[in-house]
Amino acid sequence: MTQSCCSPVRGCYLVKPTEFGSSLLILKRDRVCSLLQAPPFHGIIKNSLFFRNSHILTGAGSPAGAHSMIGLGTIVNTIAIVAGGLGGLVSRRFLKERYQETVTKAIGFAIMMMALGSTLSQMLVVRLSADEAGQLSAGLDTQGTMMMVVSLAGGALLGELLDLEHWFERFGAWLRDKTGSQGDRQFIDAFVSASLTVCVGAMAIIGSIQDGISGSHDTLFAKAVLDMIIILMMTASLGKGCIFSAIPVAVFQGAVTLLAREAAPLFTEAALSNISLVGNVLIFCVGVNLVWPRTVRIANILPSIVIAAAFAAWA
Repeated sequence: MTQSCCSPVRGCYLVKPTEFGSSLLILKRDRVCSLLQAPPFHGIIKNSLFFRNSHILTGAGSPAGAHSMIGLGTIVNTIAIVAGGLGGLVSRRFLKERYQETVTKAIGFAIMMMALGSTLSQMLVVRLSADEAGQLSAGLDTQGTMMMVVSLAGGALLGELLDLEHWFERFGAWLRDKTGSQGDRQFIDAFVSASLTVCVGAMAIIGSIQDGISGSHDTLFAKAVLDMIIILMMTASLGKGCIFSAIPVAVFQGAVTLLAREAAPLFTEAALSNISLVGNVLIFCVGVNLVWPRTVRIANILPSIVIAAAFAAWA
């Protein structure tokens, strides 16, 4: 009789029918991505690529000694954001106000769709079952729903209690005054939206841990390119407040890098998956605020990321 052992992993499903021996059939949504031999593969599937657990946090996939300077990833990421912002300022000079408004909404919808796609790729899984004749059947299911609801609701309550949005805006107002940008009505909103867009997400955490433990900068280098493009477009439409999102990135990623060796055990595979899922929901909210300004107090939902990480330990 054929049995199957399924475990959901980042939008994919591993299925191991006993009659298939040691083969693992890996599916992402409705298509087969690849076929691997089970030992010693124990890790996650992400975008149809396989990484061993140790490679995620230590960057073991990079050649030994290829990277050595701890913190270089965050430095490059910060510089890339500033460079993208400066490029956006130059572009902004050639955009009339009505163009800026349309571009802002277009970017908002784009961010919403990207965040929605990332969220669904983690929540949707394919369940496989085999009958006695060995015929496989598939069905679509979801995972992480309860964790997401509890994290977002609890985080919102805690964030409103602390009123994190107020402190974000106060810091944005201080930056506006110090840079002589009192006449820029969008400065604070631009700073808050851009900061949340480039800070929230598992990529920042995973990359910073890799940077701190092994000096591998590959993930943060990739993030730097993405952030530069995003901030360039946001600055062109929202103004120079977006450039200062480099400050939260430098502080947050720098802190994670410095504390990486001590904090790494906390960021298990389940914790990172939860952080990524909830973070994508927050990024979706950033897009909502770009299209419909001040609809969601996103900073007040930030504690949900902490709750999502803790949920992995409780589950």
